[in-house]
Amino acid sequence: MKAGTCRFCSCIETRPCDGGCAWTDDTRTLCTACLAAATIAMELVRILGIVSATPKADVHLTKAGSWDGITLEQQRGLVLACRTYLAGVNQVLETELGEQARDNAEELDVIASFMLDKCPDELTREGEPLSAIVVRLLTPHVGKRVVLASSL
Repeated sequence: MKAGTCRFCSCIETRPCDGGCAWTDDTRTLCTACLAAATIAMELVRILGIVSATPKADVHLTKAGSWDGITLEQQRGLVLACRTYLAGVNQVLETELGEQARDNAEELDVIASFMLDKCPDELTREGEPLSAIVVRLLTPHVGKRVVLASSL
């Protein structure tokens, strides 16, 4: 494989993978988008062995797994299959975590706005995270009786 072309997805510097990628080493034959998938594919071959499929789709184990024991085309197929799987997993995680992250961000905005409004003098430490400020302000009150205003 020539330098500047990923051996698995064939991306090049002027045509990188969707979402962007970079070279993982000086040979410039493995991009960052294929690296995790290639690692998984190598481990699958090592653990499961080398599988051969006939034109009639009969699948059987041909020998113990060795990444170097399969052709570059077989390696490409496995890496691209792993990339597709990882993309699906990432999409589900982004969807699930994205909604939760938005909810968490809204909660933090409410807390931060309250603190800026009610106790701006207590927010004087440069770069102190919101969680540290809340802990610092609440610590003296832990275990003390809290009286809440009532509408009665």
